[in-house]
Amino acid sequence: MKISVCLPTFKGEHLIGDALKSIFAQNYSDFEIIVGDDNNEESSRAQTIEVVESFSQDKINYICNEAN
Repeated sequence: MKISVCLPTFKGEHLIGDALKSIFAQNYSDFEIIVGDDNNEESSRAQTIEVVESFSQDKINYICNEAN
């Protein structure tokens, strides 16, 4: 059974990496991660994208909202 892990974030670029590491460290492998970014500040958003892209992209769906 596939599970979905939803990670909402707002200026959480300094925390999202640890959260993703924790998810990928689990024994269960049939999952997807949905990162919902409500931050509209370009520099913070770019940092969040950089962190997300450093992980397995086939497991992560990054959604960037224009407004929170």
